[in-house]
Amino acid sequence: MTKNPLCRSKRAISPRECALLFGVPLTQESFRRKLKGPRDGNFAEGFRATRTDLSWMGYEALARRLSATAQEAEALGVRVFREMTLSDIAEACQYEAVTIISHWRSAQFKPADIVDPAQIAREFHVADCCQPISSESDCLAKWLNTHFLSFLPENGESLGAAIRLQSALIEKRASITSRIPGAFCGGAAVEFSCGFREITAITEQVPRSFMGVFDLTICNSLLLAESLHHRCPHCLVIATSDLTFPDFRLPFYLATIRLLSRRPVPYEDAVETLKRELRRKFR
Repeated sequence: MTKNPLCRSKRAISPRECALLFGVPLTQESFRRKLKGPRDGNFAEGFRATRTDLSWMGYEALARRLSATAQEAEALGVRVFREMTLSDIAEACQYEAVTIISHWRSAQFKPADIVDPAQIAREFHVADCCQPISSESDCLAKWLNTHFLSFLPENGESLGAAIRLQSALIEKRASITSRIPGAFCGGAAVEFSCGFREITAITEQVPRSFMGVFDLTICNSLLLAESLHHRCPHCLVIATSDLTFPDFRLPFYLATIRLLSRRPVPYEDAVETLKRELRRKFR
C-alpha cells in the first residue's frame, strides 16, 4: 500500500460508496473479441491456444470467478462496471473507494506495435524483410526488446526502483519510436474493454479534488499510482510493484466488501484488518 504523505481524512464507508471496474473480459463474447483484435499484449492473449474454443476453455474458470465477484459485489451495493471505459473512470470517482481489476502492459514491443516493419528493419539494419509481414512483426518486436528494452531490475526492491524501471522502459521506447514517426503504435498502458489506454489518458479522467481510495488490482501499478497521486494529492492509492493474482485478489476484495457491509469503516482499515488476520492465520 502506498500512502500519500499529505494528511487524508479517513471516512467510514459501506459497499454503496464503492465502485468496481473490470478492464479484462468477463464473458466469452468479450474474450473472443480480444483474441480477434490486434496482438497487443492484452490479457486474453495469455490464454491463446491453437483454436479459439480451446483458448476459452483455458480462460472460462477465471471468467466465472470474475463474474461471480461482480455479482456478489453488486448484490452488496457496489457500483460495478463490467466493461471499463475511460468515461467510467470519471463516473466511478463519484464513489469513495474505486477498485480497478485490469492488466498492465509494459513499454516492451508487441507484434501489433509494428506498423511499418520494412521501414523499421531498414532503420535498424535488421535483415528480416523477406519474411511475411506477420512473422516479420514478431521478429522485429523480439529484436527490439532484446537489443533495447531488456533492462535488468535495479538492485534492491524499493518502490522507487520499480517506478524508475518502468519509467526507463517508457523513455527508452520513446527514443526508439521517435526515430521513425508513424512506424510504431502502442506502448505502456492499462487494458480497457476497447483496448489499452496510456496513464495520462486515465489520470485526466480523475477529478483533482478526489480524496478517496484507488485500489489497483493491476500488475506493476506503481507508475499509475504515482501519476494518480500527482493528479489528486489527497487521495490514497493501494498498488503493487509486482504481479497480482486473481486467485488471491478476488476473494480478498470480496472479503473487504463483506466486512464493510457488516460494519462501515474506512476502506483502508478494512484492508489492513484482513491483512492482519491473514498474517495471524499463516504465521
